[in-house]
Amino acid sequence: MKSKNIIKDAMLVSSGFLIGVFTGVLFAPKDGKRLRKNLKDKILMKDDIADEIQEQIDVIKKELNKLNFEKDIKKAKKKSKDILANIDELLDKYNNNDLIMNFRSTSSILLDNIINSLEKWKK
Repeated sequence: MKSKNIIKDAMLVSSGFLIGVFTGVLFAPKDGKRLRKNLKDKILMKDDIADEIQEQIDVIKKELNKLNFEKDIKKAKKKSKDILANIDELLDKYNNNDLIMNFRSTSSILLDNIINSLEKWKK
């Protein structure tokens, strides 16, 4: 009885081994040369993708800087209006004093030039 079980077990092991070898050959991956080439291509593709992602990040950074710059220009325009409004209050308080009128005129020109320069520099 034991010898029949040993032979039966040996046949099962041998059959399993042969089925495994056959299945491995049937579904084997590419040969070594093609496998290495495919791996190399995938690695190079990942490098290309990484480069493209970095380029997109750089573009996004530039766009964000523009947005921040535009916010700064808006702030500068608001401050300019606030400064001129304060000068107008002084004009009202001191009955349109000539010195204050000249100061307001000069300030208005100067502030406009600063904002125009900022807008040109942005481009």
